[in-house]
Order: sequence, then structure tokens, then C-alpha cells
Amino acid sequence: QAEDGIRDYKVTGVQTCALPILKQGSSKWSETNPSLSIFVPIRSRSELIAELQSVEREVTEILIHWSGTYVDQNYSASDLHRIAIQANGKGIESHYVITRNGAIERGRPVEVLSPELPNNHHQRSIGVVMVGGINSGHTSTQTSPESLNYSSASYTRSQWKALNTFFTAAFTAYPGMQALGHGDIE
Repeated sequence: QAEDGIRDYKVTGVQTCALPILKQGSSKWSETNPSLSIFVPIRSRSELIAELQSVEREVTEILIHWSGTYVDQNYSASDLHRIAIQANGKGIESHYVITRNGAIERGRPVEVLSPELPNNHHQRSIGVVMVGGINSGHTSTQTSPESLNYSSASYTRSQWKALNTFFTAAFTAYPGMQALGHGDIE
């Protein structure tokens, strides 16, 4: 575990050295066939701060989304990208994914705008999706949208900790930035 609480299964001790920063430019991005090397985890808070500070477009908001998946589905950024291609042909919409084990993974490059949102929020926001949202297993007999138990209780303690780490990094990179839920902009 790294010193700032971002978990990574490959890190076995305290991280003491700086890691190279992957600048997320649009040159590697194709909505239907991006380089899979972009869907990698953030390894430290300092790496995330540096990445956010390197964004060349104006950013004033973090938009928090949920994946609308069940508690027993631990999807990664590449999984969500694949599912989105199948559903809409456009790929993952969020810039970062917080997985159920608390990893913060890169999604759509930050320099690439999310698809259009109400009031042009996509032009100045960074999207973060938390994997989950439905507080039951995918084998549940509840199948209609009205019967599903949508709840923040579907998120793990590790996810809440990772979201806090993301907020800390974002507010360091962009003092005065606001955080909104997707429902806040509609």
C-alpha cells in the first residue's frame, strides 16, 4: 500500500520513489479502439496531483457518477470501456474509475471531453465513476429498474477512501474546484 492510501496489488511496502507520470493526451485515444495502456491505476496521490495539474484545458468541476452495477461485479476501467462500446459504440465516458477494491484507474484521457452533458458541464469537468450503485448481487430476482435497491451502501470502504484521496488531489491541483453528482447538473 502506498503512503497515501491508494491500494495496488503489486505494491507490497511503502512507496518511496517517484513514478513516471503518464500524460493522458488525446493522441492515444480512439473511442472504439484506445491503447489499453491508458487503463492503468494511479499509484500515488502525488502522481494524481501532477497528472491533474498537467491538464491543459480549463477544469472547474469533478462530476461523480456510478456505474449502475451490482455489488458482486468488480469492473475495471477497461471492462467499463468494453461494456460502453457494446452499449453505445463510444467507449468509457469517465476520466477515472474507482474500482470496488479502492483502486483509482484511468479511463478516458482527461484531455478528451466526456460526451455532451447538460449546460456544457462536459467542457470543464473531470468525470469519476464509482463501480457499483445497486445494493444486491447480479443474481438477484429483482430485475426491473423500479425494484432494484440503488444505494450508496453498495460502495466499499476502500472506494470511499479512494474518493477522498481523489478529492484531496483534485482540490490541491485546482483550489476552489467544486464536486457535483451527475444528478446535480440535470
